[in-house]
Amino acid sequence: MWENDCGCVPVVDRAARLIAMLTDRDICMAAYTRGGTLKDIRVSAAMSSELFACRPDDDLLVAQKMMARAPGSQATSERRHRQTGRNPLAQ
Repeated sequence: MWENDCGCVPVVDRAARLIAMLTDRDICMAAYTRGGTLKDIRVSAAMSSELFACRPDDDLLVAQKMMARAPGSQATSERRHRQTGRNPLAQ
């Protein structure tokens, strides 16, 4: 993630619906608190427990208000909960 300047990845269910975000911090904290290797820890154990999302047609004030609640864990989504992009202001 560091080499590719990627701070988070979306987590989707089998229907490709966005259900969570996984950040580099989530990965580090999961490895530290569980004392295991990354290979032994499932994404579900480290991903965000609550997802905040905005839609492409929302104004930036909506995104800013959400970022105040959950910085670094935002994605933009369409109405069917499929990820359409990332908010670069969230990093």
